[in-house]
Amino acid sequence: KQWYQRRVRGTLAMAYLIRHFDTQFKFHFRRKVKTNDISKPEWYFTKLLSWIKQFGAKFVDVSGELFTGVTHPDKKILFVDALCELGAGKIREDYPRLTDALFTHYIDEVLKFHKELGDLVTLSCVPTPIMAVFVKEKALKRWLQLETLSSFKFLSSISDGEDAFEERESGSGYPVPALCVRVLTSVRALGERVRPVPDTALNTCFYSLQVDILREFMVHLSERFQKSKSREAILLLNSLAYTLSVIEEWSYDTHFIAIAKFDNPDQAPFDETVEAYSRTVQDCRESLESGIVSRANTLLTGYYKQSWEL
Repeated sequence: KQWYQRRVRGTLAMAYLIRHFDTQFKFHFRRKVKTNDISKPEWYFTKLLSWIKQFGAKFVDVSGELFTGVTHPDKKILFVDALCELGAGKIREDYPRLTDALFTHYIDEVLKFHKELGDLVTLSCVPTPIMAVFVKEKALKRWLQLETLSSFKFLSSISDGEDAFEERESGSGYPVPALCVRVLTSVRALGERVRPVPDTALNTCFYSLQVDILREFMVHLSERFQKSKSREAILLLNSLAYTLSVIEEWSYDTHFIAIAKFDNPDQAPFDETVEAYSRTVQDCRESLESGIVSRANTLLTGYYKQSWEL
C-alpha cells in the first residue's frame, strides 16, 4: 500500500512539475499551426532535447521530497521519460497517417534523437516512451520489413555499378573489389544505427538482419565466382576471404557477444556465418586451383605435342 501511494504521488507530482512543458508542447505541436507538421518530427525532438539540456539539472533540485528514495540520476531519467511521453503521444497521434517514406524518416530522426539523448543522460535498459512506440510488435515488424527491403535492394544492385570491381586496398595485403567494401560498410552501419538504443531485443533483430545480409552476400559472390574467369574470379575469392576475416573480427565485439548470448548463452556471435564462409572460401579456392592446373595441363599438352627440330 505504501509503495502504491508513493507511486501515485510520484505520478501526480510529475504531471504537476511538467505541466508548463506539456502546455508549450501542445501549443506548438498539437494545434493547427505551422510547427505542427507531420513531416517534421525533428522539430519537436529538438525542442525536447533543448528542455532536457536546460532544465534536467534544475528538475533534480526542485523535485525534493516528491520522489523519496530516488537517486539524482534516476530523477533526471524520470524527467526525461516524462518529456519523451509528450513526443510519444504526438507520434501515436500521427502514426496512422505515416507512409512508408515518412515512417522511414521518423525512424531516422528517432535514432538521431536517442543518440543525442544518450550524450546527455545514461539511458536505462528500458526504451524511452518514444522508442517504445517503434519497438511494439506491429511497428517493429514494419520497421524490419522496410530495412530488409532496402538492404536487399542494395545488395541486388551492387554488381551493376561501373566501379563495382575497381580494386580497393583491404588492409589485409590483397585487393578486394569496391562492392565488397560497400557491403561491409552497409552491414556495419545497419547495426550501428540501433546500437545507442538500450534494447537488447531490438539489437537482436538487427543482428539477425545483418547475418541474413552476410549470408546472401556470400551466395551472391559464390555464384558470380562460378561464372567468372581470371582476374575477376581472384577478386571475388579475395572478397569472400576478406569478408570472413571481418566477420571473425566482429565476433570478438562485446556488443555482438551480448546479443548472441541473449537467446543462447552458449552461442558465439556469427558462428554459423563464419563456418559457412570458411567452407565457401575453401571450395572456391580449390575450384580456382583446379582450374589453373587444368589450364596449365592443356597448354603443356599442346606444347609437348609440338614437333621440335634442331
